[in-house]
Amino acid sequence: MSDQPLLHGREDSSLASAEQGGSGSVSIAELMARPTDKIQEHLAESGVRHLGYVTSKAGYVDDLFDDDGMRTAGASSAEVDHSNMWQKKLKTSSRAHEQTRDVELEASVITLKHAANADDAGLINPLLKKVQQHLLPEKVFTIPAVKAVILYKWTSWAQQLLWLEVAFYALWLFGFQAFVLLFQDEDTKRSLPELLATTRGIGTVVAEAAALFGMAPFLWIEACTLKEYGVFGWASIWNVMDVAMYINQVAIAVMHLGRFNVSSDLLSVLMAFQVLLLWINKVQYFSRVLQPAKNPFIDTLTVVIEDVKWFLFLLVLTLWGFACAFYILFRHDQQHEEFRTIGAAVLTTVTMLLGGVDFKLIHQSHNPNVATVLLVAYVFSMCIVLLNCLIAIMSESANKVAENREERFWHGRAVVIDELETTMPTWLRLHFVPYPTYVHLLQVSDRNKPAAGTPNEQPAASTAGLEARIAALEGQIAELVRLQKQQLS
Repeated sequence: MSDQPLLHGREDSSLASAEQGGSGSVSIAELMARPTDKIQEHLAESGVRHLGYVTSKAGYVDDLFDDDGMRTAGASSAEVDHSNMWQKKLKTSSRAHEQTRDVELEASVITLKHAANADDAGLINPLLKKVQQHLLPEKVFTIPAVKAVILYKWTSWAQQLLWLEVAFYALWLFGFQAFVLLFQDEDTKRSLPELLATTRGIGTVVAEAAALFGMAPFLWIEACTLKEYGVFGWASIWNVMDVAMYINQVAIAVMHLGRFNVSSDLLSVLMAFQVLLLWINKVQYFSRVLQPAKNPFIDTLTVVIEDVKWFLFLLVLTLWGFACAFYILFRHDQQHEEFRTIGAAVLTTVTMLLGGVDFKLIHQSHNPNVATVLLVAYVFSMCIVLLNCLIAIMSESANKVAENREERFWHGRAVVIDELETTMPTWLRLHFVPYPTYVHLLQVSDRNKPAAGTPNEQPAASTAGLEARIAALEGQIAELVRLQKQQLS
């Protein structure tokens, strides 16, 4: 094991500048006052300032970086001893070998002062508002300067706070699930005191109370988000579903604890919808930022639904037209339940769309020839033409999501971070959230660096994962050489 330090610094004096990040430095307020195209241009060209290079053994790379390929740190100054700072920030690894090559890392600083601040004083909130107003594209969140700020806020506090939200959501979800299971065989004729006199009744009420307690933080978050962004900035299908969940949960609790129509079908319907919403709605919220991959299923589903909504409307209208046609055609064949009512006709046409065609029913109808022609027209237009067009549109939408997955991923993280800051109590923000003056960045350099001690110069890998694999192979080769020498001697 080598005793040399983890990182070796190398200053770049030609790039040294003033404390404010260079002559081109501007404040966030001044930047946001510029035309939107100039905002993106400035962030891309002047958002990050190079400080110098540091080197590390390739065996350390996996410990230094996560999947984002960068590390961030906060500091009170833009001008720091970056080599010494990163030596303190990064941990050593026992997996490194003396034979592994050096990896060149680039140290930089985000030129915008107070970029990691909350609300309008920081960088994330103003960018999100401009994206929501369609003044800036989601791609702005993949600019290195913006990514660095998001990553700093994410790793320093937001991820931990989001896991706390997950804990509350789990309490809400499993509390209501326990309530549903315990309520299934409840005697609905009992009053609340009589219910609490039984062990099962106490368990039912406790589970319901746990669900309400778990829901409370999300109700607060929704109210604060609505206040911050307004109705139009807040409105989305997922937020509307959230509101439906809150109202539904409260209605169920009022009916159950107040013993109002407890035995009615209405309570069963509300509970059935609540279980479904709880299992599917919040998944999209957490999956956008906690999933290991940057192409989450929920993002794909959301874009596909948005792209096919009008085509689905056309599909439903066509299906309704054929259902009405079959209903009228079978008006003299009331012995067939499949088309006795318009509702039954709709269900039958949906079944036929999925391949459940009953030719015997068609042949036994009052007008078998016309019914056959109508069936062929239905199968051709719906099953062959419209469904295949729907599949093509969905495939194109999925490809579009794959192309934009990077910006969607970082945009999703920015949304969650801003929502957490917006809804966080002031005392918690002051004591829990760090707001450094400058955000510093360390990432694998794109420059090629010769491998140390190697006769033939080879470029260092531009990604951490590749360097780690090369390091492992070099270590294995060195071990094989050593064993071979021992056998020969």
